[in-house]
Amino acid sequence: MPTRVSPQFEVAATAGTDPVPADGPPPAQGPTPVNADIELQKLELEWQKLVQDKELKERELDLRQKEVELKDAELARGRWTGPLAVAVVAGIVGLLGAFVSTNLNRQMEQEKAEKSQELERQKQEGTLILNAIKTATPGEKGKKQIAGNLVFFAEAGLIRSLDGDRLEKLRQRAGPDPIPVLVPPSGLAASPGEEDLQAVQDTRQFPWNTVCRIEITADDDTQWLATGCLIAPRIVLTTGHSIYMRDGGGGFVKQVRVTPGQNGNVKPFGEQTATRFSVSEGWSTHGHEDQNYGVIILPTPFKGVPSLKFDSLPDAELTRTEIVLAGYPAAKPGDTMWLTRGNVTGVSADTIRYHVFTSGGMSGGPVLIGQDRQSRVVGIHAYNHGFNERSAIRINQRVAADLNRWVAESNNPVEK
Repeated sequence: MPTRVSPQFEVAATAGTDPVPADGPPPAQGPTPVNADIELQKLELEWQKLVQDKELKERELDLRQKEVELKDAELARGRWTGPLAVAVVAGIVGLLGAFVSTNLNRQMEQEKAEKSQELERQKQEGTLILNAIKTATPGEKGKKQIAGNLVFFAEAGLIRSLDGDRLEKLRQRAGPDPIPVLVPPSGLAASPGEEDLQAVQDTRQFPWNTVCRIEITADDDTQWLATGCLIAPRIVLTTGHSIYMRDGGGGFVKQVRVTPGQNGNVKPFGEQTATRFSVSEGWSTHGHEDQNYGVIILPTPFKGVPSLKFDSLPDAELTRTEIVLAGYPAAKPGDTMWLTRGNVTGVSADTIRYHVFTSGGMSGGPVLIGQDRQSRVVGIHAYNHGFNERSAIRINQRVAADLNRWVAESNNPVEK
């Protein structure tokens, strides 16, 4: 702004006095005339008015500036406090909440699923361990089979709790190249299970009265359990490994106790102890699995018990035929007889395969076709291949010839 000139100098110039020299002090002045005093007062009043106007203007400008600032602030606030802004903010908050909630729920569901899967895995592992123990063979051989089963499951990644030293000890117990002998879990979908075993209510009726419970005392005094069936008054058909054990050099068992039609504590036809046996040469000499069959020669016939017929049938007649397998499963208490049914899934020259559930103790039981009085034996239940795949020694021409010979020689049996 331009610098305002002092009023005194302006008054002096208006009164007709000499101007102030540029290079010297002003001349001495006498008293101020009256008119000059009036003019001076007017000028001072105008000056004061101008000053007041200026201050008012400045205050007005300040107020307008503050008003503008307030309006700007209100406008800025209005952008986020209006209905639309509130709706937008609420929508954003809702979306963020939904996103966070969805992620949290997903994480919780995932953790729940993982825990459920781990619990199910542990349950399945426990089931596998139990089934690994349910082998068809008791005694020392059974312990090796159990070890082999556990090693099989562990190496397949199905049992994780066996590792390190425990797994190595099981490998040593199982021996080289163990072959698992497994009873499959009954809970597998679309697979026969223990619930498919049916109790035989009246074991005095044919053909169940020909099915025998066999208690075995091995040469080392270990106790075994198997099943057989009467095919002649003094001949009980069973597996070769039930009466001739190839472990430890091989040899016949010490004795067996045979009870036809046993139903718990009820033994309707009594029992006998036998010490005379015959097995196929292929089993006793070479251990051929497809010749794993033999007979028990009883001291005397059981009174009132008939004999089952055995038959060698062609492939076409066996294929897809329903079979019935009866025996004394260790999985069931009370020394009771049970049966299971299924279809033949495959035949070879020496074996019959079928898809049924069996348990230890049923080895040696008759594989039957036909019903009631037409029932006949077509195989000897022998092997458990795991997951409900089973097989029997097929009664072919060679097996039938051996059986006929043993029946003919039953009055002069092979001595132990």
